[in-house]
Amino acid sequence: MNWGATFLNRFDFKVRKAGRLTRPDTGEEFEVDPSIQARSFKRVFGEVVQFPFSAGILKRARFHLTAIHLAAARPLTAGENTPSAGDLLQEITGPSGLDLPDDSFHCIGIFSSAGWPEERKKQVEIRGDTLWYLVQKEEGTRWSVFGPEGPWRQFFDPEIPEEKMARARDALHSHPRLILPGDAVATDVFLKEHDLDGAILTLAVQASGGLFEIVEHKGQSYIQRRFR
Repeated sequence: MNWGATFLNRFDFKVRKAGRLTRPDTGEEFEVDPSIQARSFKRVFGEVVQFPFSAGILKRARFHLTAIHLAAARPLTAGENTPSAGDLLQEITGPSGLDLPDDSFHCIGIFSSAGWPEERKKQVEIRGDTLWYLVQKEEGTRWSVFGPEGPWRQFFDPEIPEEKMARARDALHSHPRLILPGDAVATDVFLKEHDLDGAILTLAVQASGGLFEIVEHKGQSYIQRRFR
């Protein structure tokens, strides 16, 4: 399956469904028209889908959301001839890279079909007027997104709510600490293990027909398999 195409297509879909965006540094708001035209093009480092948003009388582009499918031929593992994460980001924003105006804020997600080495994941951070995210495919419907916390991560996670819900349900039924009645596992541990959020977990528990419940004990939240 072409995961790069899936990444770009889901990014396009999620942005169009966003409704409203808020520029992180200034709080300026942008309405998202579902029929907005994205810019799709290629650069030496890969395929690009970019949404420029503008507001005010001058209608200048003041916020960019950009997704990149990194070219598969690029070296991604540590080694003598492998560019650092910093070099890669400089190439993407360099003279032959993306046109990112200085008066805009930028949010950029990069998917590599080869995955990302640990040293690169650790280097992803907020850099001036840009938020960087690195994305890789995991097993099943799961993807991993490395970068700053906040609402922007969701645009670069191709997994849709229905897929997350199915994965949460499967995880509840297969978790080794939730097999017998009375078994329990800490909620935060479960969420971290399966890269899920609390809202999806709550829905999965509610849809279990009473088989599971979320309980509080000494200030800690647990998922418990109920006695029947």
